[in-house]
Amino acid sequence: MALKLDSLLITLLTLTTLIIHSAQCSDIIPETLTNWWKPIKHLKDPKVEEIGKLFVTTYNALKNKSLEYESVIQGETQVVVAGVKYRLTTSAKEEGVSRNFVVIYFQHPVTRTGKFTYLRHLPN
Repeated sequence: MALKLDSLLITLLTLTTLIIHSAQCSDIIPETLTNWWKPIKHLKDPKVEEIGKLFVTTYNALKNKSLEYESVIQGETQVVVAGVKYRLTTSAKEEGVSRNFVVIYFQHPVTRTGKFTYLRHLPN
């Protein structure tokens, strides 16, 4: 019995040491654990573009408008327990005038489904 307890204690100490060491050496783990927003480096990434275009389509359907997608001009991601949030500043034209919007899109990683949870028009 004592041998099993000693083995279990050594295993737990080893795992704890590995976790602490990994957290100190990794840039990803502290950000993930603290839920900080992280800048998107490649705004032309197909996934980012897809969310920007989906926003315009959704906005047009809900508001009976005719926005035309231009681009995502700024973006950040945030890893949360249930998935990933994308905070994007998206540019779209309405009747020839560019307008900027901030949207937050939540995506569930397993089902690959998502929804917009925030929308704000930025003044020109």
